[in-house]
Amino acid sequence: MSRFQKLAILIRLVWKKFTKVEKIVAIILVAAIFFSAISLGQDFYYLGARIIPQDGGVLIEGIVGQPKVINPVLAKTEADKIATSLIFAPLLSRNEKNEPIPVLAEKWNLSPDKLDYTINLRKNLLWHDGAPFGADDIVYTIAVVQNPDYQDTATKAAWEGVRVDKIDDSTVNFHLSSPYASFLNALAINIIPRHIWVDVPVKDFAKSPYSLNPVGLGAYKLGKITQDKEGKINLIKLSAHDGFVLGRPHLKTIDLKFYSDKESLLKGFVDREFTSFGTYSFDGKQAARNTRGYTKHDVFLPQYVGAFFNLKRVTPLTDASVRQALAYATDKNRLNKEVNFGAGVSISSPILPGYLGYDDTVKNYNYDKKNAQAILSQAGWTDQDNDGIREKEGQKLSFILAMPDEPQFDRLITELSRQWQEMGVSLNIQKAPSNSFEEKFLVGRDYDIVLIGENIGADPDPYSYWHSSQAFYPGLNLSLWENGEADQLLQEARQINDANVKIRDYKKFQDIFAAELPAILFYQPTYVYKAYKGMKGIDLSGISMPSERFYNIFNWYVKYERARK
Repeated sequence: MSRFQKLAILIRLVWKKFTKVEKIVAIILVAAIFFSAISLGQDFYYLGARIIPQDGGVLIEGIVGQPKVINPVLAKTEADKIATSLIFAPLLSRNEKNEPIPVLAEKWNLSPDKLDYTINLRKNLLWHDGAPFGADDIVYTIAVVQNPDYQDTATKAAWEGVRVDKIDDSTVNFHLSSPYASFLNALAINIIPRHIWVDVPVKDFAKSPYSLNPVGLGAYKLGKITQDKEGKINLIKLSAHDGFVLGRPHLKTIDLKFYSDKESLLKGFVDREFTSFGTYSFDGKQAARNTRGYTKHDVFLPQYVGAFFNLKRVTPLTDASVRQALAYATDKNRLNKEVNFGAGVSISSPILPGYLGYDDTVKNYNYDKKNAQAILSQAGWTDQDNDGIREKEGQKLSFILAMPDEPQFDRLITELSRQWQEMGVSLNIQKAPSNSFEEKFLVGRDYDIVLIGENIGADPDPYSYWHSSQAFYPGLNLSLWENGEADQLLQEARQINDANVKIRDYKKFQDIFAAELPAILFYQPTYVYKAYKGMKGIDLSGISMPSERFYNIFNWYVKYERARK
């Protein structure tokens, strides 16, 4: 008799002696041991396996607004920019560490005098229609944004004074009039096909059929556009581009679903009409809340919201003590709570936390109501007629404040005006829709104070926002601030590559900014992106604006296999 047979006989004898209850317990214990062993084996398998993304699956993205043009040199709205980011491709992009990485460019070289950037392009690339890509497309794209009829002032400013020369079919040279350390950021521009657009006048680009029938080099190509009864685009279907320069995307298709407003988008989120969407913390508690089945990605983008003082107008704001009093009278934590539901970060410096040169030792005007009142009284501003508004020599402490007509700014001004009203400061609030705000207020700098948000981009260069040369439209120095020492520091910092010198210059700049206070910066809002938990490969750490969230879309996936390491 074998040992196995003897063991079987022993088990049967013992089993017969068990009571009914003992038999049930024994069965449960054996089952538990069995399933635990299976689970443990699975754990060891998963720990010892690597994920291999597979092709297939779909992403359905919810977006507010309807795209007007799918052309990167014309894209203005969030809807425009998201669609173009998927269909077109830039010379350079940035990785999660905010470092430049080649896309259409293969490599680049900088001349010793830092005036010439020579770009070698990748070869054998084809546009979505099969036409070859080359240096002519680069030269043409830059010629478009430098054209007098081109209307995007910010993009045009980035290319002002830059000469582009074709060396050969796969090489171009950019010649700068003066050194600019952040020029590589300009090379993130998406390239358009010369063979499609060369016969269309720049002023007629928006009217061209190709503005809604794009031919690009991006990870996805246009499949189908669906419009509602009013002719508004409500769906764009995209399919993976097999010949994408950085590799074929894993996701087979992407559907972009467009909603008329944020309320409709959030309702669509609740109704599970899409697999992913992005919004801001200030768009509502629903946006900040995590929901079953979704993964929430919180991102602090390089942008801030603040009150910018027009220092060229003859108002009490030309007195630094009044500006300082308003700063002390501002409870930023309360503003963040009311507007962002606590999800933003209160700030004071135009150099944001985490960016090169940020200095947390710079003077901070922490909320101090009594100090604010004392400063105003000492400067001669008192409520002489008991109407709740301070005055001095017959002039009321009252200001015209311009702001976009948007819900987050409504919440912001409600709380801010309450705080300043307690100090005896009156605000005459003037609004305009976002699409006409620039024309109504910013072009002529027609305000005492402007309440607005600014996105400073991937590079924290404050030059465009605070150098005196940018004080008038189309410049972005909304305070019209002028300080010779600050100008010199900003000019030097943008021309050199030495990080230590930049840090030194930015430290001095922040000290000057804090002393003169041309603006009160409130907070850095949080961008919230939610995606179906099965969507993997998402990395938003390197983006500088929401429309860049698909910069590594070719790495996203829903299907995968496991293999032993």
